[in-house]
Amino acid sequence: MIRTSRPLNDAELKLVRKAPWLDFDARRVAKQDAAHGMVEILDFDVGRAWKLISCPGPPCCPNTWLIEVEPNTFVFVESWEWLREPADLQFPGAHVTIERLPLSGRVLAARATGPALAVPETPDEMRHLWTWEAQECAVLGPSDLEPEILRAAGVSKRSR
Repeated sequence: MIRTSRPLNDAELKLVRKAPWLDFDARRVAKQDAAHGMVEILDFDVGRAWKLISCPGPPCCPNTWLIEVEPNTFVFVESWEWLREPADLQFPGAHVTIERLPLSGRVLAARATGPALAVPETPDEMRHLWTWEAQECAVLGPSDLEPEILRAAGVSKRSR
């Protein structure tokens, strides 16, 4: 996985500053993201992916994926707009680029290229155990994931 960064452009800065008027936490986070002024770009090949919802996605639920990009490295992404499933049990492409705000994890853009990849049927146990809600997009290691999730996904906790 390659991680780079760039400054927010004017249109993105305007978008980042928008937050619901009465959501004080969101307003605080938006101010922090705007003040930080940077976008982090995650660029990676998909090793494996798990769909963490049981429906087709929007408009019912956001697209929710756990993606293994390297041994011991996963990207979690949850988005109403980005990385839509092209057909049942398919991840939209073999290579992914995500532009996100590094402090809040908010996704500004995501695109998948290359052929769609078949994804395994995600075990219900894995879906029920999933509790990550801190960010729309996060880079995670095995220590960030419950051992039961790793087992359900068929991933062993590897030492570095």
